[in-house]
Amino acid sequence: MQRPLTGAVRWLLLSDLHFKHQDLDRIWQTAQWIASEAKRNQVQRVVICGDLLTSRTMQSTHVLSACYRFISLLSDIVPRVHVLLGNHDLAYRRDYQTTALDALNINRLAPYVSLHSSIARLEWDGRSVLLLPFREEQDELTEAVASLGPSEASKTVVFAHLAINKAITQRYVVNTNVNKPHAASSITHRGLTGPDRFASLARTFTGHFHSHQIIVQKQTRHKSPVDMRGSITYLGSPLQLNWADLNDEQRGVVLFNPETLEYEFLINPYAVNYITADIRRLLDGQIDKGAIEGKHVMLLGELTHHNYVTARENLLSLGVRSVRDWAPVAFTLRAGFGASVPASDAAVQLSEEPAKNETGEGITTDAVLDSDIESDQGAEKLDFAGEIRKYVESLDLDKSLLRRQDELTWVGQRIIHASREMADQDKKADVSYQDFLDRSTRFTDTKTATEPSTDVFVAEPRRLTITNFLGVQTTTTIDFEQNLPRGLTFLVGKNGSGKSTLVEAMVWCQFGSCVRSGLKVDEVVNDHVGKNCSVVLEFANGYTIARYRKHKNFGNRIVVSLHGEPQPQFEHPLNRTTQEAINDLLGTDYKTYVKTVVLSQESAASFLNSTSKERSIFIEASLGLSILDQCSEVSKLPLQDINSDVNKLEMKLDGLIQKKGYIEDQIEVLNQTRKRLIKEAEKVVTSLSTATQKHTDSISRINELGLADEGYARNKDEQSMAGTNPADCGQHIMVGGRRAQGFPKLNQPAGLNMNFDDEISLLQDQIYSERGNMNRMEKSLAQIRKQKIAKPASWLGQLKEQTTQRLKATTAAHPVGVHKILHAAKISILYFQLIAIGGLLLIA
Repeated sequence: MQRPLTGAVRWLLLSDLHFKHQDLDRIWQTAQWIASEAKRNQVQRVVICGDLLTSRTMQSTHVLSACYRFISLLSDIVPRVHVLLGNHDLAYRRDYQTTALDALNINRLAPYVSLHSSIARLEWDGRSVLLLPFREEQDELTEAVASLGPSEASKTVVFAHLAINKAITQRYVVNTNVNKPHAASSITHRGLTGPDRFASLARTFTGHFHSHQIIVQKQTRHKSPVDMRGSITYLGSPLQLNWADLNDEQRGVVLFNPETLEYEFLINPYAVNYITADIRRLLDGQIDKGAIEGKHVMLLGELTHHNYVTARENLLSLGVRSVRDWAPVAFTLRAGFGASVPASDAAVQLSEEPAKNETGEGITTDAVLDSDIESDQGAEKLDFAGEIRKYVESLDLDKSLLRRQDELTWVGQRIIHASREMADQDKKADVSYQDFLDRSTRFTDTKTATEPSTDVFVAEPRRLTITNFLGVQTTTTIDFEQNLPRGLTFLVGKNGSGKSTLVEAMVWCQFGSCVRSGLKVDEVVNDHVGKNCSVVLEFANGYTIARYRKHKNFGNRIVVSLHGEPQPQFEHPLNRTTQEAINDLLGTDYKTYVKTVVLSQESAASFLNSTSKERSIFIEASLGLSILDQCSEVSKLPLQDINSDVNKLEMKLDGLIQKKGYIEDQIEVLNQTRKRLIKEAEKVVTSLSTATQKHTDSISRINELGLADEGYARNKDEQSMAGTNPADCGQHIMVGGRRAQGFPKLNQPAGLNMNFDDEISLLQDQIYSERGNMNRMEKSLAQIRKQKIAKPASWLGQLKEQTTQRLKATTAAHPVGVHKILHAAKISILYFQLIAIGGLLLIA
């Protein structure tokens, strides 16, 4: 419950002041009020919970200067000033160290002024505090809260910049043709961070959403007193900043007692700046000038183009700051909060569909959202979603696309959203055709609640002062209210009397160029005077543009002022950039102005002389149809990506086709090799079959040729004792045969017997040597038997049979004398020969 605070320690809490160029004078007025309240209540600390600035990157010098003066003013009054980082204070998203506040050089004011960009636990004036600056991923913030113990958390006060689920982002919604707003259709934030994450804390004060509100934790009992423990208080913006704040007038700052946890909400008397006015009452003269002077006004009621223009002129004459633009056709597309939504919550935002009035059926609410792109009251709605569906249904689609009509409608809606984003950012939207087809992603507008609205600069002239310009010498002043009454006015005079000088002066003052062609920059100065040329044009909305040429005090400057106060942000080092800034203020440029506003006899660039394409551009801009061109541009962007992807796929396909051809050639070669190997294998199989058959026949013949006699058995026993190679054995047998042929005959002389005895000794030595060879041969035969089955050879069998018969015949003989010795040698030779033949039979 709010009540006047007691106690010695007091803190002043605020957020979302949003210093910016638009309405800077009102923001400074509120800043001075905040400083006066801090002084009046003798506060010990000021805590700013984020968003001192508005623009993330480019900051105007005069805006930074005003913000710095505010911080300096507070530091002169309050001992300690704490500034938390908000999302609009960031220079770049997710970069929490490089901030837009760095230009203020706050660090040099430490410890009196502190900028907090990191999560921190501190103790101020005996109270534990937890600082939670803005984070795109809010899990980091909730984890810091969860890390506190229950006892510590219950004594901790949190200052943060949070997006809490179900927090009010727009309190009031103005219904079509209804003057009285209601809160039944208040817009709330949908996010993943609920208030229960902060239930363990003593209090939480946060910035971010501009509507002041208190979110209490769920009560355990009904009808029990409200328990403020764990409550979350949105400080809100101390003043209305845009049309989303319309009718939400309870704005200010919070005076907090850290000892008792009580607080008081101080109402800002300068908070209201956006109001509505009934067009019928206005046209009937029933509007109080004091209630609307210096305000932004939205017209409600039955609007037509005629009564809107008439009412707008009446309002401007009463000194309003601006009149909200109205067009006969507007769009029902709803803009989201864009950058105001943390990245962790972007995926769960509500789809952007027209809201329904909860108090009645069929009434569409026209929510005044922060993007200022929504339709104005009384405008006929053009529902793009419905039009897109009608268009898709009217197409002659083939069967494959008939089943995808919903998807085509979805893609059309996504194109509209991307078009609006491109228009808001004045650059190409970063879109991809995958995004158009993926329903899990969504476009979020980047325009935020504090960026300039689409208010039209109503250039109604009030006073024109011409000095030494063209044919005008000295100074001539024209008061449009007194000298030129409303209606059609004719300027009549002779040629060269200066009728067109009035129009030339207005055009030159605003754009630095004349309607007539061929004039150089210095030729606008009066020929007789030759210096001190100036034209000053005052508008009904408080703006004044003064352009000088060869002036003794101002040189060639261009000065823009608002309500008599110079606006240095429009003056740049180069005339070109200065003129671009003025064009942005006026909402038009020289070419458009001379083709749509000024139609002169000398004008070579009038609307009537424009090309068909140029006239089409001007008409589309006047009727607000430029979004169709933007849709066309956005629809071309995915085509570029598709063509690029198609080219990449075609190149990849060509590579795969070449690789496929190479693989097919390799397969053909392998098939030929396979066929050749199959033929060779068939030959090998045939040869193997033949060899196997021969092997079988050889085994059979070996069995048939087996020796059953004693000689064969003895041969086999002797054979087991041999170990030499059969080929070597054969050689030895041949050598022995040759030596046997050299034995002397019996009828030779006795003198030769000694030689014969020597030969017998040699023959005996040879026999012993051959026995050693037989042992070695036996070992070799044993190994050969394991490796190969003996194959009988027909000629070896015959030779063996012949040798066996000879051995039998020789053994049967019984010679005497010296023939007995030769007989024994012959038997040995035949025996060795038989053994060798047997070995060969085993090997064959």
